[in-house]
Amino acid sequence: MDRQMQFSEAREGFALTASTLPAGWLGGNAERLLMITEELRKSYLAEFKLISEVHTLDIDNPTEVNNLAQYLQNYAALRWFDAERTHCENINRIADTLKIPYETGSKNDKEQLEAFGKLLEPLRVGDHNILDALEPLADDAAQALKEIAAAGSATQADILKKDFLSKAKERLDKARKSLKELNNLSNRLLNLASGRPSLSNQ
Repeated sequence: MDRQMQFSEAREGFALTASTLPAGWLGGNAERLLMITEELRKSYLAEFKLISEVHTLDIDNPTEVNNLAQYLQNYAALRWFDAERTHCENINRIADTLKIPYETGSKNDKEQLEAFGKLLEPLRVGDHNILDALEPLADDAAQALKEIAAAGSATQADILKKDFLSKAKERLDKARKSLKELNNLSNRLLNLASGRPSLSNQ
């Protein structure tokens, strides 16, 4: 498995894997895990933002089309996404402070925590993987808007818009799914940290 695939699978599997870990360990590491969750959320939100900008575009409004086309061209060319994306060096620093040892006498707990430690490894060093994923999306969105702005008719502009959204659908669906899972994990961690029972575990 190549590093891009390892990173993608680790990022997509983080929330569900973390949610299965021993409640005592999660509660003791809630603040740190919330920080990692928020860091992972950033790139998903950046992807969601790029696709949604095109999705909500009113192609019958030339001013809106031209303004968004210029914004996305700058967003891609000036790499504004670099400031908004997940930064794996932050995840690495946080992961180093996790209280990994958790002695319960359970072989299953130990194996789960060891597997989680391995899952974190690609997320610690995956900055280039995030850029490899975000940069083409930013370029594609900017190009789509450039073509929409130059379209000779509303019909052609609509076709171009739908073409971009069709190609981006799988990515948008994955981002939505992962954001939902990260939100669920965040809620559970907040409940554990505050001593409140988690509805999902009742």
